[in-house]
Amino acid sequence: SGVKSLNVVPVELEGQLNPANKWDVSITFNGETKVITVPEDQNILEASEELFGDVPCSCRNGICTTCAAMVTGGEESLTLAVHGLSAEQREKGYTLCCQSYATGPGLKVELGKYDEVYEDQYGKYERNQQEEKKKFLGIF
Repeated sequence: SGVKSLNVVPVELEGQLNPANKWDVSITFNGETKVITVPEDQNILEASEELFGDVPCSCRNGICTTCAAMVTGGEESLTLAVHGLSAEQREKGYTLCCQSYATGPGLKVELGKYDEVYEDQYGKYERNQQEEKKKFLGIF
């Protein structure tokens, strides 16, 4: 597929991931679900790129949230490097693929959740700002 897997383990997980362990991960993108066998030292973003080619991503460092996904199964088999999302967002099931590693069976991930995460993170704030402006300007 032309995608070169880097398998560079983040400092946060050094010594915690065993590349000899491989897990089947179910990844859904644009309504299509595929299963890939992933070594523990390959993040879900790289696995997604192997399966689907061009998937949403940008910084690859857990900052931009472009690679946000929803964990739809096997939450206990997910290990995170950098969290990048709020505890509240993680409790809702969101994760960042570039920081997510399969470390057990049954992991299922649905890609393409950037808009939902963005709205969850910034939407409330932006709506509050608009309401404040309306009040200030006397617009109802």
